[in-house]
Amino acid sequence: MRGLRFISGAAMAAVLSIFVSSSRADTVVQFTAGPIGNLQALATFDYNSGSQTLTLTIENLGGSGSGGSSNMIGALFFKTSGLTLVKPGSAIGADVYDFHTNQDLGSMSIANDWAFASNLSGGDLGLSGSGFYALSGVGYNVFGPGDIIGNPNLSTAGGGTPPDGQAMIIAPAAFVPNGGDTNAGSNNPLIVKTATFTFSNITSFDAHTISNVTFQYGTQLSDTKLTGNPGNPGGGNGGGGGLPLPKTAWAGIGLLGILAVGRTLQGRRRQAV
Repeated sequence: MRGLRFISGAAMAAVLSIFVSSSRADTVVQFTAGPIGNLQALATFDYNSGSQTLTLTIENLGGSGSGGSSNMIGALFFKTSGLTLVKPGSAIGADVYDFHTNQDLGSMSIANDWAFASNLSGGDLGLSGSGFYALSGVGYNVFGPGDIIGNPNLSTAGGGTPPDGQAMIIAPAAFVPNGGDTNAGSNNPLIVKTATFTFSNITSFDAHTISNVTFQYGTQLSDTKLTGNPGNPGGGNGGGGGLPLPKTAWAGIGLLGILAVGRTLQGRRRQAV
């Protein structure tokens, strides 16, 4: 029984310690758009306090589609409050595929094909307001070679000056190429499902920092835009609702479960005696 009391006390101390430090904890916040028709997307902002990095992952969760770019994500627009971001230190496509040659290029840098810009007017993006950040694989008559994260002269896509056209934007995992449009060499390769961007020297991050998350589809600003809502894909249209807990808070919840089990076992032992 003493052993059980010790476990319960230790668990409680650990829980209290975790929740006291949760204001400094690593944090993940997600924004889900859709499903609307064949379109669904997810943006995940993952803060690591140890490395002082903020990792933004854009995922195209849409269903299968063919031809054109109407179901491909060309850009992400968002705002921050009390947080200043500079050009990402890295940009990675989890899987890049050349549909023209049917060659899987695997995970690779997309920094030479994607642009980053800050303090943009919403009017320039087909939105309202101001102070937008943008990550874009398409020019949209807004972004140019000077906005490229890496070196536009080392573009993987070819066929033009990045960011331009349909090349290297994010297709759904079930994308099916159709005819000359997506088989043209100038329109390839494409990122399959996931692109990840890492911002460095982020000394602190609050889950409520991010707002106005917008997924831009296609190659024209007049194409579909979907608004990201706080939550996760499991929550249906608009996400699961509410901002996630800090990572360490989930650990605390687990320890609370351990504490409850310890108390239950202790009660059973008392009854047996």
